[in-house]
Amino acid sequence: GTFNSISTAAKIGLGVAAAGVAGFVKISVDAYSEYEQLSGGIQKLYGNMGMSVEDYARVNNKSVSQVQDDWERNERAQQKVFDNASQAYKTAGMSANDYMDQATTFSAKLIKDLGGNTEKAADVTDVAIRAMSDNYNTFGGNIENIQNAFNGFAKENYSMLDNLKLGYGGTKEEMQHLIDDANTYAASIGEASDMSIDSFADIIRAIELIQEKQQIAGTTARESSTTLEGSFNSMKSSWSNFAAEFGKDDADIGARTKELVESVATYLGNLIPRVEQIAKAAFDELPKVIEAARDKLPGPINAIIDIIGTI
Repeated sequence: GTFNSISTAAKIGLGVAAAGVAGFVKISVDAYSEYEQLSGGIQKLYGNMGMSVEDYARVNNKSVSQVQDDWERNERAQQKVFDNASQAYKTAGMSANDYMDQATTFSAKLIKDLGGNTEKAADVTDVAIRAMSDNYNTFGGNIENIQNAFNGFAKENYSMLDNLKLGYGGTKEEMQHLIDDANTYAASIGEASDMSIDSFADIIRAIELIQEKQQIAGTTARESSTTLEGSFNSMKSSWSNFAAEFGKDDADIGARTKELVESVATYLGNLIPRVEQIAKAAFDELPKVIEAARDKLPGPINAIIDIIGTI
């Protein structure tokens, strides 16, 4: 009875709102479904697969005291990946889901090279993903080519090294050259300079150092707040995080809302001055261009210009 008594306009408004909510629910369900699958992979590769320390000890046929340190390290490792993923909209220009998807592609090799140290692997994973994003946002091209290059390095395939456009060709010798240059640079800034081509973790660090030397490192984080494309990618990724959050049992909607609002404000802060500049230039300069072209245009075109000028 109440619904029938309200105006047609109000009914239409409720219908639009309901459709909007239904559309968002689908977006959120899809985003959360992807998150659920990817977070499970992170727990398996970096963490303890949701097991208590007692269960972890039982699975490994050891006592709790024997596995306590490893279990705690794995808990810290997976939390690092989750934390880094949640901030990737600013640091790497990607959503948490995209970050976790990339983190699982070479994690097994990385963890193996680091002697099973999942916490260190989480740190190096973050270095790798930021390095890929910085490279892409500096040179453009296809992000998949850069990701494929890193995935190849994990398999001792260096043929795509030139995809990174750092001045090194796609051969094992050129990768060794890059590592040698990175060791030299590391020594010059007081860091350890014993990186080896035999370690995937060292290859990642070497690439990061070369990009730091070439002032590429940190590009994504800078552009996420200062450029149109960078801030748009950050806003889009923040929206993905916001949508996925609604499906979580421990959802922090407030935090994701704050991040989304801030990223939208940053994008608009970059967009509005450009729109104003373009509009001003158009109003100032287009009439001059039209007037200058009048003498060279045929009669019918001039008539059209006159009509446009009256609109």
